[in-house]
Amino acid sequence: GSQLSAVKITPSRSEDRKRGESTRDVFLCNVFGPKESGKSSYLNRLIKKSEYDILEKIEDSETPTVIRNSICKVKHKMEEKFLILQEVPYESEFQRDLLEKGGGDCDLAIILYDTTLKDSFRKAVEIQHDIDRPTVFIGMFILL
Repeated sequence: GSQLSAVKITPSRSEDRKRGESTRDVFLCNVFGPKESGKSSYLNRLIKKSEYDILEKIEDSETPTVIRNSICKVKHKMEEKFLILQEVPYESEFQRDLLEKGGGDCDLAIILYDTTLKDSFRKAVEIQHDIDRPTVFIGMFILL
């Protein structure tokens, strides 16, 4: 078969959001959260079901930032879908750039917070203030 048979043109994300459904099989999820909110723990848990875990180093003006990407396979309505989960380091230049763009090119923003830390949810809400993408808050209970 032709290589073109592997290419599937899908509607834009904004069109998907207007319709409330998507025909795509791959979704980008940016995982935000304050320091110590459980972002790495969340991804570690998912990695047990994951096919890939990739570290990417981004050189910015201050210090190099390591971005973690995990690819997870999930079932939705009997169909396989893939989630690319991209961990966004708190207060990094990478986070500032994404928030300036309304959350970046993600399909879903996941914002984690530590339910045991008083300021964690407030900081999570501050992050969400700049995101114009569908958002899910997840409260993590971190055991030390």
